[in-house]
Amino acid sequence: RAMAMAAAAAAAVPKVGVMGGAFPVTNDDFMARLARRGGNAGDTARVMMLADLEMPRCSVYPDECYVSMATLAEGLIAEGCTHVAFPCCTAHQWFERLAKEYPALEPVDMLARTKAECDAEPLGLLATSLTVEMDLWGDKSELVLPCEATQKRVQQAVEAVGTGKSGLLEDGTKAEDVLAEAAREVEAAGAKAIILGCTDIGTYCPRDATEIP
Repeated sequence: RAMAMAAAAAAAVPKVGVMGGAFPVTNDDFMARLARRGGNAGDTARVMMLADLEMPRCSVYPDECYVSMATLAEGLIAEGCTHVAFPCCTAHQWFERLAKEYPALEPVDMLARTKAECDAEPLGLLATSLTVEMDLWGDKSELVLPCEATQKRVQQAVEAVGTGKSGLLEDGTKAEDVLAEAAREVEAAGAKAIILGCTDIGTYCPRDATEIP
């Protein structure tokens, strides 16, 4: 009876499945964040990851990326995961489509709650060009964005930090330096806080680049 009760209790505890893409540093960062939130990223009974290290870039090959995501989600559900997370903001273009079949964690809701609790308007945004156009983080007309030339550099920086990449743009500039400069531009334009609206940007943008959060 005790064993049956223990099994029932275990079944009632959510198990988070993480879809890993072709960015090991970002994957590791997300798992570390889960652990700091109180979860045990080393306990496969509670958290597990399946990764497709050849997953196409979401912002470049969206349809191919969705196929990979769906395959990973199916694998995680088969392993008993009750929730599925994918540490990629741009991938939220498929959230509604995936949510019809799989439960998911939704970071944009967390942003809405955070905005309601603090006085930080207007907000700046650093994200992939596709994510900016999606209005995922709010109406872009109400956000402080980099200029067109800087946005192009931000996109190039994100594309420079994938698996097997050097982290350098074609002109030899470090992706971290490009992101830091973009953050300073947004701060100078009046942003009171900056949304790092791309998981790679959140991983690589130096936190000391600006005087604002």
